[in-house]
Amino acid sequence: MDSGSYAQAISAAQQELDAVNEQIAALAQRQAQLQQTISALKNLIGEQSDDEPSMTETIRMILRASKEPLTTAEIVEGMHAINETFGGKNPAASVTTILGRLAAQKEIARMPGENPARYMWAPFLHPHPSIGQSVVRGHRARMAEKAGKK
Repeated sequence: MDSGSYAQAISAAQQELDAVNEQIAALAQRQAQLQQTISALKNLIGEQSDDEPSMTETIRMILRASKEPLTTAEIVEGMHAINETFGGKNPAASVTTILGRLAAQKEIARMPGENPARYMWAPFLHPHPSIGQSVVRGHRARMAEKAGKK
């Protein structure tokens, strides 16, 4: 094989890896949506689970389930929707602290240039950074499209 053949093989493998990582992200998102649905339905019938998720895990679940980056207020709203209980007096402050920690640990991504800050689930940034960049570019394109429609 010459170097051109190797370059083609690398390109093909990279494209397949990108597609697989996108499928993984889509499955994780669907899993989180189903977990949220089950939790909400259990709350509606008064059923308590033995393994109630922590506030951090609930935030992870909400972010994984979302197709768009979310603000702190939207995450708190999502937590209320599934009857998450808060130990402190200021849920937004607790959520903001957890979001900062998750972002520092690179479990979530803070969208650049957003005010208020918007966060999204991004563990797939680790296996292949280009997917994370494509997600950010896609978000920016959707935001520009929304701004153009106004």
